[in-house]
Amino acid sequence: MTSADGDFSGFEVDFRDKTIRVTPAPNVIIDKSSLENWTAFKQWKCTLEDMVTLQHTQQDQAGASHEDPWEFRSLEILSVYWSASHITLMIMRPHITRAKAPNTLPAVTLLWGDNVALLMVLSLEDSWDEKLVVMTEQPHVSAGSLGFREIVTEMLDEQIEVMGATRRGVEARIEQLVSQPNLIDLTDLASRDSQLRNTKLNYPKPGLCDGHISIFLWEMVLNREEIDYLRGRMISHRIWGREPRLRLVDYEDLWREGARDVRTLAAWAIYEGLSRSGILQEEMEKRALARGLN
Repeated sequence: MTSADGDFSGFEVDFRDKTIRVTPAPNVIIDKSSLENWTAFKQWKCTLEDMVTLQHTQQDQAGASHEDPWEFRSLEILSVYWSASHITLMIMRPHITRAKAPNTLPAVTLLWGDNVALLMVLSLEDSWDEKLVVMTEQPHVSAGSLGFREIVTEMLDEQIEVMGATRRGVEARIEQLVSQPNLIDLTDLASRDSQLRNTKLNYPKPGLCDGHISIFLWEMVLNREEIDYLRGRMISHRIWGREPRLRLVDYEDLWREGARDVRTLAAWAIYEGLSRSGILQEEMEKRALARGLN
């Protein structure tokens, strides 16, 4: 976990047109190569670079005046958690300052990377107004719950891509093929007009950690026999005590069933907004046309 280009006393990383000093806390093992190659850090640094640059051109969106911009000065790494040779979680303190008061941002940050949330919507073949959503139910001790309901969610690591995560989280459990053409990136659709590179992410707790979510939609039309089959499979999973348990809920009740889970509410809100604006229908029509041409 150490290398020739860094040691425990610190090292430097590039940030825009300058270098930033990185100082690990005592007994923290981290080196320049491991940090710069960690996807979570790369995404965080990329977004911050965009925001610092944008301050000089667009005051409102960047959140600071170009006359007194925030600048990233240095970085303290307070703690690093490893899994074999891969970083899984990092606590750090970026030093971001400007000339006028308040001149320092409180910025202890937890980095842990990306999640994929999958909104699985099943429409009935004989009733387009009737929709169901696949939810999971499992214990989440940190939430004080032994039966926490949420849409399907998987962590991304350094080796797995979105498709791998969604298949791992869904396909093995209900034996339904989730293929790439059927996945629609809702966060990307909702933020296509943004000038920032990493805005196709949803941040549940931006005041503390970088933990962000890419929300995807997988929508399929099934007949009632197929729906009944899925219900049976889910019941058998519950009987055998498998975790997480899977449930089918009415789409109209999704906001209520998932009221405790920010990922579920975010997926529901974005899906509703894109549907009402016509953007989602337009995207689906484009994909259908492309499949027809191929």
